[in-house]
Amino acid sequence: DSTSTVVDLTFRPASHEDYDAVMRISDGIYGDRDYLPAYFHSYIDDPDVTVFMGLVGDQVVGLRASKIMECGAAFISKAARGAADWRGQGIDGKLALYEEQWIRKNRPTVKYKRVVTYSDTYMAESLKKKM
Repeated sequence: DSTSTVVDLTFRPASHEDYDAVMRISDGIYGDRDYLPAYFHSYIDDPDVTVFMGLVGDQVVGLRASKIMECGAAFISKAARGAADWRGQGIDGKLALYEEQWIRKNRPTVKYKRVVTYSDTYMAESLKKKM
């Protein structure tokens, strides 16, 4: 039962070696339009992108990536993923909190968090058709 072990969630920076695990938790995201497979390695290499993994034991259950921008004054979330068996259990919220705390401690020039949302709703589909 995964809900009983969520208290054992740990965090660490992602590395190139995490690619396969990230692709497993990303399976089915955005159908065949998922951008993360193409960008994962460049995110890891970019000093202005933070990528954190959420783990339960050795199992990768979540990922969150953010970009430092506006000359270091702000950050924005670029990607978030959760393993299918763990979705809806607050993993992303805990990853977001960890990431924000890490950024505050390690990137003291950051003062703002920017937010962008996207949805596969009817409105999002209509916008895609106009593009």
